[in-house]
Amino acid sequence: MTPADFTQFRTARQSAVRSFSRLTRAAALWSYLMIAMAFGPIAPRLMAADPEVVVESWDWTTDARVLDDGSIWAVVDGMGLVRFDGAAWQQMGEQFEILAAGRSGTVVATNGETYRLFEGKQRIAERGTLKALLQHERARVVRAFQRPPIPEVMERPAFAIVADRDANLWVRDGNRLLVLVGDEWVDARGALEDAVGASEIDELAAIGGAKVYAASYYRRARFPLLGQIRGGRLHFEKIQLAVDTFADENQTILPDGHGNLWIGCMTGRPLASGGFEISGNALVRVGERETVELCRGSGWPVAIDSPGNLWFREPWDEPPGQLNCWRDGKSQTLHLADSGAINGVFCDRLGSVYVLASEALYHLTANAPRWDRFRLDATWHLQNLPNQVFYAAYSKLGFIALWGEGPGRTVFRIVLPR
Repeated sequence: MTPADFTQFRTARQSAVRSFSRLTRAAALWSYLMIAMAFGPIAPRLMAADPEVVVESWDWTTDARVLDDGSIWAVVDGMGLVRFDGAAWQQMGEQFEILAAGRSGTVVATNGETYRLFEGKQRIAERGTLKALLQHERARVVRAFQRPPIPEVMERPAFAIVADRDANLWVRDGNRLLVLVGDEWVDARGALEDAVGASEIDELAAIGGAKVYAASYYRRARFPLLGQIRGGRLHFEKIQLAVDTFADENQTILPDGHGNLWIGCMTGRPLASGGFEISGNALVRVGERETVELCRGSGWPVAIDSPGNLWFREPWDEPPGQLNCWRDGKSQTLHLADSGAINGVFCDRLGSVYVLASEALYHLTANAPRWDRFRLDATWHLQNLPNQVFYAAYSKLGFIALWGEGPGRTVFRIVLPR
């Protein structure tokens, strides 16, 4: 597909959605003028435009991510790797897929034969092997992957890159972990076997210091670890929790941007038969210096907003529409009527939080100085949303990006009111 073809790649569906939105806004403006003539001006807040849903006209999208510069990167069948900068989509490479995304709009991508490093829309480097690319651009990669790019719930991809404070690069490729120490690649299997008796890795995340977080699943139990390079050698130490945790990829991991990971765990005990008896759930905070089990039966973390409020929900949305907000030991429970499943919680500014559920989009607000007691400000029942959401994230360009299905598997943007 040529760039000209790509520019033309829009369907009547997206145009229809935008046209309908323009008609809706025109009707709202006409109603406002009629009411204002009869009763005087309406408060400005009531005149805020409704959110607008924009649906990209792609039949099949295999990946989509929002980066810290606000851009969306997606992998689209027939077009390859594409990037949205807030105004238009740009083709970045045919047949390429995303391996990892870091800070400053950094993306590592491959087509199976070559590996590329991007910063924003610029292609920085290209090499024939991943090892060669990471070693050649080590300083840039370390800066990009020492901390998660945005505080959002982490996916558990089969590939991940993490950098520690000492510029060692930790690379998860499938269940294998390799670490670039100096100019040497070190295989972590031996160190993992010494620590937990298993040679494979199932979770990997940066915490911003000399250590990195990892976890290995073994006999249905989950063994959280802190890894570190000491004296040029790889060491793992077990994170001691008060209860055993279940090896389940559906549990959430949320970085807060300050060197901590908030982890929702299913708790219980491993059985002699090799199974695991689940008894409840717990919320755990993991940092380089300490691990704290904050509370049991609290649910799984879904977001951290600008003032530092932690948002969490019960596993599997039971009861439906219940959302909890926690900060400094104080909590608030909100009940969103007729919400259905909660697909994401997003903060666009202090005291402003959007909750996307299967049935509606909710806007919650709180006041200064603490920004921690929220109330429902607005509810919108939007059309053209996906039937199933695989990924959702807020972009600082002013929209919520969704990767979902129905119709087609594509990218949706909810443009928020200004």
